[in-house]
Amino acid sequence: VSQSRYKANQGEWRVLQPGKYDGGNTATDVVADLKTFVLIQPGKQNWTDAAWAALRPGVEWDPTFPVIGECKGLDLNAGILGEKVKKVGRTTGYTEGVIAQVNVTANVSYGSFTATFYELCGTAASMSSGGDSGSNIFTEANNIKYRLFAGSSATTLMFHIGKEVTALRLTPVFKKDGTNPPVNNDVQVDFTLGSIVTGK
Repeated sequence: VSQSRYKANQGEWRVLQPGKYDGGNTATDVVADLKTFVLIQPGKQNWTDAAWAALRPGVEWDPTFPVIGECKGLDLNAGILGEKVKKVGRTTGYTEGVIAQVNVTANVSYGSFTATFYELCGTAASMSSGGDSGSNIFTEANNIKYRLFAGSSATTLMFHIGKEVTALRLTPVFKKDGTNPPVNNDVQVDFTLGSIVTGK
């Protein structure tokens, strides 16, 4: 699970590891295929930038996250001022932050259009850089609560993971055996994919 702008809006339905900008190519590095994404719409209310892809057969993965370790589940509670959060991203690796803004509205440029997003949270200082977008953001209890969305030198913006789960109609799983079944025609998606081990 990541962001629509990376998985769908770039016109590519295959997910590479390493990514295209890190030298990956479609001949040897495809590890997953896009299944569903949230359409980002200019001039309308947008609540999340999200998509999910299914790993291809034979792709091995590690359910732990570097430094953070095992994901304990999702935290669907509202964002809290002063809440401590942490993430592992492609560019900046492991960083920590503190929630300093809730219910943020942001206009984001996608090149050919600008979209407005609502009910974001923001940190007191930046905890990310270009290439970190889409990272899971954890609470101190190792629950995923946010998805890293965008940022600047002053702050990192994120949206609540519950909005992603609702928009994509996902039933989260946190074990490789997938013991909890999907409900209400939702799709069962494992949120514990810390890293791809092999892409071949």
